[in-house]
Amino acid sequence: MIRNRHKSTQQELPSPEQHLREFWKDYPGLVDSVNYFLKGKGKDLPDWPQWCLLPMAAWYAILYEYHSNPMTVEINLARVTAIGT
Repeated sequence: MIRNRHKSTQQELPSPEQHLREFWKDYPGLVDSVNYFLKGKGKDLPDWPQWCLLPMAAWYAILYEYHSNPMTVEINLARVTAIGT
């Protein structure tokens, strides 16, 4: 019988809440910006479907406030759209 001599090292993955907390540190005005878009939905801003918390364009605009480099914004865009929702 062949045994695996290496112990299984399963790392604990960060929870979505941990990712969100990390984002709050990097983007301290994130909650205020999200609330701005939510309050303007269908009023000062276009309307979007109920199933969508914020459209990607809104998340992009929020990130762009912090980073004027589009590459940095795009790197963080998928992350914030996933955990932000």
